[in-house]
Amino acid sequence: MNFEEFRSHLEKELIDKIQFELQEYCYQPPSFGYGHLSYRIRGTNYKLTYDGREKQLIIEASEPHQKYLGADWHKVTTLDGLDNQIENVIRILGGDV
Repeated sequence: MNFEEFRSHLEKELIDKIQFELQEYCYQPPSFGYGHLSYRIRGTNYKLTYDGREKQLIIEASEPHQKYLGADWHKVTTLDGLDNQIENVIRILGGDV
């Protein structure tokens, strides 16, 4: 699964579980499949960054009610790869699976 497929599948699952707002999206296939997504969910910003070279998905969150630009980010977790991670990501973002 590439990052674009991951984003598409994640948003299809999220739409029924959590109200979210896409803040930023970037996918760069020539850069080892690098990509990042940012969502605002229940007043908190979440950033998902995929490092295609290391095959790791890093999830970060801001403090509640901070604006996206200038937010103070803290690392929530790192997951290995994109395959079979949709349910884990939804749990982290606060949705019921």
